Amino acid sequence: MEPYEMTLERILPEVSFGYGTIRVYRAPKLQALQTGYSDSPAGGPVGETVGGWRREWVVIGNEDCCGDPILIDSSAEGFPVYTAIHGEGAWKANQIAVSLEAFGRCLAAVARIATGRENPVAL
Repeated sequence: MEPYEMTLERILPEVSFGYGTIRVYRAPKLQALQTGYSDSPAGGPVGETVGGWRREWVVIGNEDCCGDPILIDSSAEGFPVYTAIHGEGAWKANQIAVSLEAFGRCLAAVARIATGRENPVAL
């Protein structure tokens, strides 16, 4: 299985449509993205609790409307992609793509149809 960092290199780093943008980051920025999720702001690991952040979750990006993280399950085949609403008191990951590769293909399709619709002015 190819490392997820290599797959991330082939995914568009930003896709905007209407009022929202999805950002996907490259390997050099991933460690910093984990702060507040799998790493505490003080730099140590966050302990796993019921409804807590799972160690195998890796934040790879975010959406800018609410700032919710986009994450992968680094322990699962194909690295399924999820999002989770922050500020709810517990993390409940909702799957949005069966794999990181599929997520990349979906973002590319959205980017194609969003041309000319990237922001409210373009709409």
